[in-house]
Amino acid sequence: MLKQLIADLQQLDQQLGDVSDIKEKIARAKADLDSINQTKEQADVRLKESQNLLTKAQADAQRQFEQDMFNKQGMLKSLTERIEAAQKKLTEVTAELDEKESRMRATNNALTEAKKTLAAW
Repeated sequence: MLKQLIADLQQLDQQLGDVSDIKEKIARAKADLDSINQTKEQADVRLKESQNLLTKAQADAQRQFEQDMFNKQGMLKSLTERIEAAQKKLTEVTAELDEKESRMRATNNALTEAKKTLAAW
């Protein structure tokens, strides 16, 4: 009977050891799960930060593009006005030149006629 009791106790001890191993495995699995969850939370935070930075970068790029377009439109308008003023000045100078050329031809014709008249005397 004592042998049976010792055998039963040994068997019980072995089973308790198995339960202890199971509890240890459960504790390790919980620790692993906690670590995985923490890593996931950190990854989620980084993802959210990255998305926010991307959104901000896109907004900044759009704002910069619009500012550049505004500046370039202003430059284009200024250049267009300068070109129009230069074309107007060119038209005025061309008209003045045409008028002076016409007077010069008339003067040359008069001189030519005067030379002919003098030569005929």
